[in-house]
Amino acid sequence: MIPKKVFTLEEVAPGEKLYQICISLKDVPEALAETAKVLADANAQIKTGAIFEVPEYHGTRFWSTFIEVSKATKGIEELVNDLRKLKVVKDVKFVEIKSAPFEVLHFPILYATTQAIVWPIGMFWSLWDAIEGILKPSGAAVLHYNTGKAVGKRVAERLRRMFGVERTDLIQTVNQAVQTTGWGIVETRNVDFKRGRETIIIRECFEALAWRKKPYKACHWVRGYMAGVASVVFDRPMEAVEIKCLATGDEYCEFKVRPEKP
Repeated sequence: MIPKKVFTLEEVAPGEKLYQICISLKDVPEALAETAKVLADANAQIKTGAIFEVPEYHGTRFWSTFIEVSKATKGIEELVNDLRKLKVVKDVKFVEIKSAPFEVLHFPILYATTQAIVWPIGMFWSLWDAIEGILKPSGAAVLHYNTGKAVGKRVAERLRRMFGVERTDLIQTVNQAVQTTGWGIVETRNVDFKRGRETIIIRECFEALAWRKKPYKACHWVRGYMAGVASVVFDRPMEAVEIKCLATGDEYCEFKVRPEKP
């Protein structure tokens, strides 16, 4: 199967007939337009999709999309044959989507170049709630913070190597990665490299959303993650304290990052 860098779930209205197709295109400017025209001419409705590259397939771009064909003037096999006749097309794979409209032509999901998984927020709640039930809130907080910190440090080190970024650019790169993967919308304020301090605001923080409502600040994993990232950015051991939390009714989650106490 062809790896894919994004995840899609399409909605299907009553009476619609949905197919997922993945078209392997030559990496030339006219490729997408020519293939889209074949579908449009046959009255096949193009729905959600993505165009992407995979490193091991040099010179090829993949267009993976859902098409709705209940009103199409051609059957799916004829449409696929028409696409394969185009000089800009290398191959076409297709599958009829039944039961639930998930993508099934691609595996694995990629985060940059690393294999990834997609978890709904509710699954995090189930996991963390089970851990909290075993360790109690205080023990779970320590576990989540320490594991988050280790992960944050590793991610920041990897992004620094991949993109050759440091300090402010590394902060921006991490913030973009966090938002891209659905963890929240991150804003960094008052960065002081000399004193090793910064303020991080996360709107729609996934950990707070997973917990829904709590009588205490709940984002221990994210707090640890930001401390781990900061340890790489500031090149010294750092810690993070959550002073506002969406789970307690605040507008957003806010963290103060500072050097770790001896």
